[in-house]
Amino acid sequence: LLDASGSIQDYRARSDSELYVPPEQFIGKPIRSVLPEAVTDQFFKNLKKAQTTGHVSVFEYELTGTAGTKRYDCRLNRLPDSDDYIAVIRDVTELYSAMKALGESESRYSKLLENAPFPVMISRIWDGSMLYANQRARLDYGIGGKDGLRSNMVDFFADPARRDAIFDILKRQGYASDLELQLSSADGAPYWALVSASFLDYESEPCILFSINNI
Repeated sequence: LLDASGSIQDYRARSDSELYVPPEQFIGKPIRSVLPEAVTDQFFKNLKKAQTTGHVSVFEYELTGTAGTKRYDCRLNRLPDSDDYIAVIRDVTELYSAMKALGESESRYSKLLENAPFPVMISRIWDGSMLYANQRARLDYGIGGKDGLRSNMVDFFADPARRDAIFDILKRQGYASDLELQLSSADGAPYWALVSASFLDYESEPCILFSINNI
């Protein structure tokens, strides 16, 4: 519980909570005398935001104590009919670490996909628009670069019936492997390829991932 000047008036916490300093060192004290300067600046910036907007102000900060560096989520808001403010604070160290690891994992997989030795392309299900082509696909099929992606994945299929056959297989089993199909290059020339495909969500849209090997 904080007053409008940023002094700590009271607190509640679980019995097993690891407080930054003991209560007697922060009750009745201004935040600036308790927390590091960088964290204090965040508190005052968000206290002012809550005062100005009348809405909850949310921010994260880190503190280094005897248990190491921990990350916290703070939701700061003015109490109704009062000049005091409530700061609800959660330890989000494990969640932050997990999300950071997920981001690093996604980055690694993205690099693997981009540098894969075979062409990979992703298109939207509902209109066939191509959203992604990896380096090998751009090189092999002359797509991407200054001309942008080919406008539509359906342009690759020489025979629309064979394209529909892939969709039928995908709907039945969720993937298609090494289908031998005749496709057309960017200049309209036909070629034979082994096509594999599967459903996935890409950029929050239902899509199809294609792997196309010119044979």
